[in-house]
Order: sequence, then structure tokens, then C-alpha cells
Amino acid sequence: MKHSMLTKGVHPRLWGYLLQYEADVHNRTWNPKTGCTLWESVYGNTPDISEFLDFAFYDWVWFWEPGNKKASIGCWLGVNHSCQEALSSHVLKENGEIVACTMVQALTKDDLAIPNYKFMMERHEHQSNKSLTIQNPKVKIDNRDDNFRRLFHDDDTSLDIDFSVEAIDEADKYDVDTYNRLVGAQIELNRGGETVKGRVKDRARDEFGCPVGTYDNNPLLDTAQYVVEYYDGSRC
Repeated sequence: MKHSMLTKGVHPRLWGYLLQYEADVHNRTWNPKTGCTLWESVYGNTPDISEFLDFAFYDWVWFWEPGNKKASIGCWLGVNHSCQEALSSHVLKENGEIVACTMVQALTKDDLAIPNYKFMMERHEHQSNKSLTIQNPKVKIDNRDDNFRRLFHDDDTSLDIDFSVEAIDEADKYDVDTYNRLVGAQIELNRGGETVKGRVKDRARDEFGCPVGTYDNNPLLDTAQYVVEYYDGSRC
């Protein structure tokens, strides 16, 4: 965690968001020794990782606030778990405020090379760090235990937290019943004559928690059923 803070230039007041992000990734990472993720060992179902595929912590993103048609540049701070809407994220604004947005898009490599966008990122970094450093009362951030901030000092490793996972084999070595590559995929379906986008959340399960149907590489033999969540939050 300390390494991520230093290499990405994350402001110390944002440590809580990085801690939540690394915990989310750690809990959703497959461990071949246990045969499942930490999430699955607790909840009994395959975790949805779709919200973690497009962004890494503190990536540059375009975001649209509710009621605003113009995109702004910001830094991605992880998934917003307190919002019931699908694909909601925490984003750091230029003024140091943190907002929850459902419309977020990553900057491409071409975007990162455009001089005007580079200037916007530099200005965002300067202004947001300035606002966070002076602890503007308008910027609501949970500072929690000040002792935790000692981990950002190079001469103190007593509180250095490292979420590590042992090296894992390629997913193709595992049985398709335990590693299903369709979960988390973005798809398009016809609903009422209209093409709508959604993501595969999980295998459909019966009343005993067992997957419905059997997966097979041959589509003619594949009887597996899935739960799909549309971008409006509805499921089928």
C-alpha cells in the first residue's frame, strides 16, 4: 500500500480509499490453494470483478456529474459500495472534493499524450493536492486515526501494509466449472425489441446454491444459465 501511495503520488488524506481498493482486489483474487477467492469462501458465489477491469486506483478518468453534460477530468478512487446504482465509482475532482459517479470513462493512451489534456492533469494534480493539504473544510474526507499516516514516512515500516497473493497459474489450467470466463463479460441483449448493454454477474443458481446447467465449450452442449445486470440496474 505504501508503494502504491508513493509511485502514484496519492495524497496521504486519501489512504482510506486506497485501503478499500486493495482490500476489494485482494478479496476477489483467485487462490489456487483454497480453490476460490476470499469473497467466494464467505458468500458462496463468484465475485463480480467487472467494476475493476477498466480502472486501477488513481487512474485518470473522464466523469460526468448528475445533470452535467460536460465531462471533467478526475482520478478514480475505487468502487462506491454505498450506492445501489450499478457501476458507481468514487472520483477525485480538481477542487479536492470526492464525488460518486455512475458515468466514468478511462483516458486512453492517445488522450494522455494530448498537450491540452496533459495540462489539465497537471492542473488537477496541483489544485487537488493544494486543497487536500490545507484540509479545506469543504472537502469531506475521513481522516480517521492520524497514527496510521506514519506509514507514509520512509523511516517507519511498522505500519506498512502489504496485500499480497501467491503466484497463481493460468486460469485455463482449472476446470471450467470453477473458473468461468463468461462471468464479468460485457454483452448486448435484445429486450423488448431494443438492444441493451449489460454485464454477466454470476452463474444462475438453484435453491441449494448450485449452478444451473453445465458449461461446455461447444455452444450446442452448453446449458449453463447466467444472471445479467443491465446498466439501468435491472437483472434477468
